[in-house]
Amino acid sequence: MDEQYINRSAEANVSENVDTTKVGMAENTDAGRANVSDAVREEILNAAIEKMRIVGIRSVSIDDICRQLGMSKKTFYVYFESKDQLVKDMLAVHEQQMEQRMLREVEGKSVIEILHQWGPMARKNEKNLEQPPPIMYDLQKYYPALCNLHKEHICSMMCRNLMRFLRKGQAEGVFRKDIDADLTAQLFAYSHYLVMEQIQQYPKRREEIIAIARQGLEILGKGMLTEQGLTALKALETPAETAKQ
Repeated sequence: MDEQYINRSAEANVSENVDTTKVGMAENTDAGRANVSDAVREEILNAAIEKMRIVGIRSVSIDDICRQLGMSKKTFYVYFESKDQLVKDMLAVHEQQMEQRMLREVEGKSVIEILHQWGPMARKNEKNLEQPPPIMYDLQKYYPALCNLHKEHICSMMCRNLMRFLRKGQAEGVFRKDIDADLTAQLFAYSHYLVMEQIQQYPKRREEIIAIARQGLEILGKGMLTEQGLTALKALETPAETAKQ
């Protein structure tokens, strides 16, 4: 890799000309990169994520990351072609972590148990809707195409897992068998981003938007339950939860 390319890449700021067809995949464009240590690459990614989460993408340079890690820029470019490539791979990490977190939350639980805990889990996630972190703000402003594709990847991941959940519930007799699991999963997944966009557009109406969304999802969710599912869910409710209805 020649010095001219290194200097040009290091000075490049956030670029709109991102190849969005390869989001979430690290590109092995030369033979040397295939032999480098995954641990060092992960260290670079973690350092970048930590800094950019606080101050945003644009305020963090490759020099900043290398300085923090005590690493030369030449070493950085063994792992990443550019800052754009680093951002793409960071999004891939976020996608993987989000799916792993979703799977951990439901691991070993029945469909009814998950439904009973859905409210508390949703309220915990609502805290993330208050104000997007700087990294998301910069992603939306300076990488709009990449940001949109990232959202598509997240929605696809959510659809995939929700569809499995719905089909499992149908097999257990919890959800009605006449429900289209694929279509319903898409509805739930894309409504998540619709709510986020509405909150960002109308921040003063945040509580109202979340309340409407929560009520709509509860109505939709209970409407999918069979008599068996409704009975099982009611059996798990505490007196306080029953009193709210």
